[in-house]
Amino acid sequence: MDVITDLKLAIALLRDKRILVSSNSKARTLILMRDSKIVVLSENATYTITEEDFVDIFKNDTFVIYTQDTYDALAANEKDIEYYSWRHK
Repeated sequence: MDVITDLKLAIALLRDKRILVSSNSKARTLILMRDSKIVVLSENATYTITEEDFVDIFKNDTFVIYTQDTYDALAANEKDIEYYSWRHK
């Protein structure tokens, strides 16, 4: 899983019809491009932004390209967090 830190590369990948996952947000956030606008999807919200807004909002984030392997790794990590947060009496 390659980590993407360059926003110009992230935008180029979005233009190339790739889906990105923000590595920094607590809720899983998927990012894709549709009709020259960037669509941000998370558990709590879905919104459409411009490339300029993307740079402003995600300037401190890192990304990975969404694949089935990425999804499986994220799901496993969430299950681990849930399991270890249980309090046993």
